[in-house]
Amino acid sequence: MVIAMPRAAAEQVLSSRSSALGIGVFPDSRDPLAFVREIGAGAPHGRGSAVELAGAPGRLGRALRASRQDVAVSSDGPRALRNALAVALASDPANPPFAEPQAALRARVAGFALRSSAEFEALDEQLKNFGGVQDAVVLGLAAQTPVLVGIVGGESRQTPGAGGFLLSGGLARRPAIVTPYDLAVTILARVGASKSNAFIGSELGLVPPTDPSHVSALPEVHQIEARFVRDARSGPALAQVATALALASIIGGLALWGLGRRDLAVRCGHAAWLVMVGYEAALFVSSGRAEIRVIPVIAALGIGLFFPRRDPRSYARLAFGMAMALAALEVIAALRPGGEPALSLWGNPLVSWRFFGLQNGEAAIVASGVVVWGTLAGLATPALALVSVAAALVIGAPHLGANFVGVLTFAFGAALVVFALERRRVEAWHLITSTAIAVGAFVVSLLADVGSPVSHGGIAARKISEGGLKTAWGFVRARLELNLHLIRGTAGGFLWVALVFVTAVLLARWGAKDWTRGGAVVWAGAMMSLSSLVLEDSGFYSGAVLLLPVAAAWMMWSFVNSPRDDLPAGAG
Repeated sequence: MVIAMPRAAAEQVLSSRSSALGIGVFPDSRDPLAFVREIGAGAPHGRGSAVELAGAPGRLGRALRASRQDVAVSSDGPRALRNALAVALASDPANPPFAEPQAALRARVAGFALRSSAEFEALDEQLKNFGGVQDAVVLGLAAQTPVLVGIVGGESRQTPGAGGFLLSGGLARRPAIVTPYDLAVTILARVGASKSNAFIGSELGLVPPTDPSHVSALPEVHQIEARFVRDARSGPALAQVATALALASIIGGLALWGLGRRDLAVRCGHAAWLVMVGYEAALFVSSGRAEIRVIPVIAALGIGLFFPRRDPRSYARLAFGMAMALAALEVIAALRPGGEPALSLWGNPLVSWRFFGLQNGEAAIVASGVVVWGTLAGLATPALALVSVAAALVIGAPHLGANFVGVLTFAFGAALVVFALERRRVEAWHLITSTAIAVGAFVVSLLADVGSPVSHGGIAARKISEGGLKTAWGFVRARLELNLHLIRGTAGGFLWVALVFVTAVLLARWGAKDWTRGGAVVWAGAMMSLSSLVLEDSGFYSGAVLLLPVAAAWMMWSFVNSPRDDLPAGAG
């Protein structure tokens, strides 16, 4: 049975009987009816989702029909709920399988739209000759609120208390986080129907609450939901403030540079990159008020503006240390999938169906921390190469960053800077070899995830192995199309991309002519920004984040006008 009912009524039902609980997430988790309808799709679909997954309404219903499972949705109950259930369970959403309530009870898979907990108890009474409601997915819906998901029956019948377990094992790889795709696979498994590779979800299991003192899992579910709602309300404002301050700092710095106020320009360069680090720190502030969460961003701006304008290495060491601290937090996030760092640093389920892996901004901060600040801090080439390998693992490892294109662009920039330092000049073969290294790192990251049934990497690797170069080009083309779609949807998107592109080209040209350490940094960092601009599905954003430290490094290095013998012993 799949039962949709008001959120408050669902909480009453699930807290009064053995069940396992979770929070339903979806690209638009604030539309609960869309979550219910998406159960039938099997995988994300439509503009903006991964083309290779290609979900479609009716997929669950067709799989049930192929396994000779009869499906019916009760024609009684709230209209919006029963219509959503019909789309979720129908093999053809244009012909919903509505039936009278008694007929629906006789179906192998039945959907019911209820108004209250009393209606659930009445349904339970009707089924008392069969032991009552023994195997049901209960969906609690409320406006602008993630869906409360509960499973009654199955393993949860073994629990001594009511609502005592969390749902786990789903696509999100986090306790209590449930996607509609996991529910589709779980329904198939409960009725013994076969699951094809077209379904990307995982069958749900259960785990005890994180806090052993909790008799019910409901308090923990409420805590997780509160964090989601908090981030949904204050997150956009936080990101907008950080982006505006970073842009204002770097544009102001370049303007001051042109006016001859180079000391103030360098301070603005300091601030531009630190603001983005401050944004990452702000993700850990637990307040739901944007004006409080933005305090680390303002603090980072102040630190940058008042940082002493001495040898750029002093600032570079600070920036490199911050980037490595962020990388360490990303590893901790992966080790604690139910904890606050994971919810903050990894893909936000409220706005992205990725559910795991570093978003482009976080990956760009780690990448620039190594290529720009690690190099400018004075790391010798062997140490820089080792740190680059470690950073690539954080960005691209399947159960860590899982940002496979981020590995591609980072490896390209890291190889370029190592070659430039080692050879003390820029040569044409550096680009060819760095491209080969980047592609190799990308392929390795995909192959490392080939066993995963849910990730972009695993799915992409399997499909490319089956389809060859034509399929590989299809992935590249789909990503470019998605990038264009995102640029069109951003105010001034193409103008913004043009500004980033021209600035990156000018900086790369300057760095290629200056074979000092500062020149190597600017050359490699600008080329890394350009590659991200072209290849990332949000390249207009990640390319800009990568370009901020490059512009700052250029101003700092030019300001101190370091001599040609700046390279320390052992640096190449």
